Amino acid sequence: LSLGDPISLAEHEARNLVHLIDAGIPTVRCAAVGWEFTNGGRGERSCLVTEELAGAVQADVYCERQFGSAGDRGKTAAKRRWIRALGRLARQFHASGFVHRDFYLCHVLVRPVPARRDFVLHLIDLQRMMRFRGGVPASPRGVPGRWIVKDLAALVFSSWPSPATFVRSEVFTNTDRMRFAREYFGTDRLSAAQKALVRRAVRKARRIEGHERRRSRPQ
Repeated sequence: LSLGDPISLAEHEARNLVHLIDAGIPTVRCAAVGWEFTNGGRGERSCLVTEELAGAVQADVYCERQFGSAGDRGKTAAKRRWIRALGRLARQFHASGFVHRDFYLCHVLVRPVPARRDFVLHLIDLQRMMRFRGGVPASPRGVPGRWIVKDLAALVFSSWPSPATFVRSEVFTNTDRMRFAREYFGTDRLSAAQKALVRRAVRKARRIEGHERRRSRPQ
């Protein structure tokens, strides 16, 4: 039984790139996409080629390099600015009705803008992205709360030192994470419901951590 022509994973991701661009969320532009279905449509080979973001690096690599060691006040200020930028990106992404489903720091690219002594954050790896109607995060009219929790948990987990990421030191403090939460919710003081959602995300991040630890054990 077929409900229509199959869509390759690469084509699905290419469409998601367009959705983000239309929503004003920085990502990468698709340069070419190709696919071939095999085994009567049950298998596929596909590829996606995107534009180059000159000088861009994964966010976990960037943060370890820039903030991984004790720095001066300039570094502290730069880290806080970066956290606020990530909070705004996540808020805009969810408020536009999207969930990433693999919202780890490695799927955020940091592109420097030397002329402005600034940077831009770009979301990538959108193969599993889903789209809802949008609205206030965790509201019944927008993205369901469980997907918000899953995305935020991925960010929390990937900010911890782990063999699964390029974060090797205690780059972020709990204060940093609360700073992100305030920026994400757009408030100086979290409500009880917002605090509860943050706690759910942290618990989920702990479960991800446990899963990664078990998976990395030698057989």
